[in-house]
Amino acid sequence: MAASSSSASPHAGESSEAYEDLLPVMGEMTADEADAMVREGDHDGDGVLSEAEFCVLMVRLSPGIMEDAEAWLEEAIADELAAMLQEEQQETQQQPLHDADDVATGTAPASRRSA
Repeated sequence: MAASSSSASPHAGESSEAYEDLLPVMGEMTADEADAMVREGDHDGDGVLSEAEFCVLMVRLSPGIMEDAEAWLEEAIADELAAMLQEEQQETQQQPLHDADDVATGTAPASRRSA
């Protein structure tokens, strides 16, 4: 049973790492082997794999996938933080305009008003 390798990078061609592609191997499985795989991954005993059980089973069978998932997560977190920072900077740039309006009208935000 020869298994091919494929890149698991979210950006094709960027990753030099490869993991074993189990699709060809799975295509060669007998019904007994498929049943055994389902039994192995079926933690709630209902005879079928839920999405979560399938994902856990695939991670156990192809641990290299997790390395890529970690890189995707780090990239997503970095993108989210960059977007939040950009949004905060835009709000900060707009804040002095509001303060200038307060001075011109003689009002101050509630946080600066004296009791």
